[in-house]
Amino acid sequence: ARRNGVDWGGMMEQVCVYALRQFQAQEEFGLIGSGPTEQNLKFCLAPIIPEGVTTLLFGYGGSLKTHLAMVWGLSVQLGHPMLGLTPAEGPVLLLDWETNQALANQILQAIHAGMGMPAKPHFFYRRCRRPFTEFVEDAKALVEREGVKLVIMDSFTKAAGGEKETKENALPTLTALEWLRTTNLVITHRPKPREGGEEGGAYGSVYLTNDVRQAFRVESRHEPDEGAAQVALFHTKHNLMAPLPPFGYRIVWDKLLGTIIERQDVASMEGLRERLYAVAQIQHALDSL
Repeated sequence: ARRNGVDWGGMMEQVCVYALRQFQAQEEFGLIGSGPTEQNLKFCLAPIIPEGVTTLLFGYGGSLKTHLAMVWGLSVQLGHPMLGLTPAEGPVLLLDWETNQALANQILQAIHAGMGMPAKPHFFYRRCRRPFTEFVEDAKALVEREGVKLVIMDSFTKAAGGEKETKENALPTLTALEWLRTTNLVITHRPKPREGGEEGGAYGSVYLTNDVRQAFRVESRHEPDEGAAQVALFHTKHNLMAPLPPFGYRIVWDKLLGTIIERQDVASMEGLRERLYAVAQIQHALDSL
């Protein structure tokens, strides 16, 4: 009413109708069973991160999940195979509730230097303080504008809005993440063992574990007085493929060279090999004779 000749009421009604239609829009009905098929599963980072779905990385605090996500993301962003992994090159977005831009930049550059990788690392980045559902439109706009291939969410509990492990937090966050139509790597914590020694799964509601297509449990052990750590990964969920055998890394923090990450056989990791199946432990013992 304060701007002569402008029908603000009519325009706002049109905006609301358009927003409602977009919100209610669904995929068209189609047919399956007779269409073309893909002979092989496509990967964003073969053989651990399938393309177009969400992969979960969970473990106790301090198990170096963020370092793993960073080096995997670097491989994708630079299109540089490493550590036995083959990437499909594309931009990477890091949504960070855990650290800050300066620290994330330091970790990324240290890994890039330590791994002797080509070109320069450049993740798209946001330091997040609100639940993901409150700014998913911003993320969607960046994804479409820059052609983002991999989204790293660190970590899911804070992205969902807090510590409450309920579907009211988890499901809207997972739905918003799916709306991006990207490949996603979600990091979350693992609760401490329950009374009696029973160990829990990923923190962030059972809906998180049920919704993702791939999940890896991370176990780690810091080497005393050596500035190094050993990390083992166990393929706990594998809806799209056969389970991968446990695999591991050794991470070394060198003040001059940066952060060096190398593949290491889990069977050789003291304190972690006990997590392997008995057959693998027996095989390692026989090989050591």
